[in-house]
Amino acid sequence: FRLLDLNSRMVSTIADEGKKGFPDDKGWKVGFGNVWNIAYSGTDHSLYFTQPDDGLLRKLDLTRGEITTLLRRDPQLSRPAALCVDGHSLFVAGSKSVLCFNFPLGAAGAKPGPGRLVGRGRSISALAVSGGWLYALQADRSHPWVKFSLSSVGPAVDIGLRSIWGGLIQPAPNAAVPPLLKL
Repeated sequence: FRLLDLNSRMVSTIADEGKKGFPDDKGWKVGFGNVWNIAYSGTDHSLYFTQPDDGLLRKLDLTRGEITTLLRRDPQLSRPAALCVDGHSLFVAGSKSVLCFNFPLGAAGAKPGPGRLVGRGRSISALAVSGGWLYALQADRSHPWVKFSLSSVGPAVDIGLRSIWGGLIQPAPNAAVPPLLKL
């Protein structure tokens, strides 16, 4: 990981491939292989990142330069992959699971609170929050884009995508027509 300070115009390495294994330690001593997704939280001045091949959700506290493992092969979220931050919430979804969780963020140095189930998808690879909805890109050819209400737990709501001409884009009914998104 490299930190770019726009004020001083300096680039510094805060973490690299490091040692084998997954100890919690200062950033430059920790292994960073197979990072899938990174999200910044201004609430606690930290970077959150996932390593799905190793089943890890980790936090890099930018103030102290320390790494903390938040989840390691958790049974409900064994391969955390997609994540995003919205205010005081960290949203995490698994690459092989159907669950999507909301973890409340605390002050700098604190671990997030226990996760709350937001919804169920299918191999979610990307997340974004807007207007009270959590949007997800998932590995379901018939419903690649879905959204979850942040006010209640419920099923995913399909999102209809429109072409530049205004027509609704329908998923390809057979393999002869290439899909809009290849997952």
